[in-house]
Amino acid sequence: MACRGSADECRGDGFCGSDTIRTSPNIVCSAACNDGRAVASPLCCKCKERPAEAKANQTEDLCGGCLRSSLFAKFKLAVTSHSMINPSDNVLVAFSGGSAS
Repeated sequence: MACRGSADECRGDGFCGSDTIRTSPNIVCSAACNDGRAVASPLCCKCKERPAEAKANQTEDLCGGCLRSSLFAKFKLAVTSHSMINPSDNVLVAFSGGSAS
């Protein structure tokens, strides 16, 4: 279902000023998954199967599973590319979900 709002009405927080959003609270407007047009996008940008739950990099609406996969892959790449951990090291990872994590 297309959002009746224009791309100019998108506020960047996943909602726009159109009636579609006010009458359908489970459908959000997202310009990140398309060519800049504001459309109702309740699905994950990556798998296109499950509802989006979070925004990654302020551009992608992802479901929980795809978000976890994305975070794991980025963490693994950072650790392995910089040789941060040796096989004999004990590691504790804390992730709060805040902007500094």
